[in-house]
Amino acid sequence: PLCGHSQAQPVSHRKSVQFALLLVVLLIASGLAVTYYMHRDTERQAAALETLKRMEQNAPITQLLGQPLSVRGKITGEVKQDETGWHEVRLIIPVHGPKGDATVRVSGGREDTSWKFTNVRSVDASAEKES
Repeated sequence: PLCGHSQAQPVSHRKSVQFALLLVVLLIASGLAVTYYMHRDTERQAAALETLKRMEQNAPITQLLGQPLSVRGKITGEVKQDETGWHEVRLIIPVHGPKGDATVRVSGGREDTSWKFTNVRSVDASAEKES
């Protein structure tokens, strides 16, 4: 008594086995997608923090925005990695300081640990008027 199943049908052709395999593949793909997006955000955060540190060391920027600087809002852009291990970054970072706000466009890259920025420029800056 095989409950209507043919003895010649392989186990892998049963619907319950195929459904289980599909679920396993979907779970693995979901896990990889979540890991990718979490890693991407971590790279963006690292580049943004390095940008803020360098901006705080720049006297004209600290005079305009004050110290400490922080990210206020969503960092947009991307970090790409090529087959040689070089990470390329292109971000738009909303920066907030005690004296005002600015939006900064950053591009650069890194091979090992420290970012090398080729272009950091302010898209717009608004400082509060002192009374």
